[in-house]
Amino acid sequence: MPCEELEIVWKNIKAEARALADCEAYVGQFLSRHATQA
Repeated sequence: MPCEELEIVWKNIKAEARALADCEAYVGQFLSRHATQA
């Protein structure tokens, strides 16, 4: 696999990881907000 391809794949992985972390943070806030109201 050429270096350029590897770099593109790596950037995609990092972007997905960041999106997943944002999603987890959002879900965590959502759950904690509803847990305090219950």
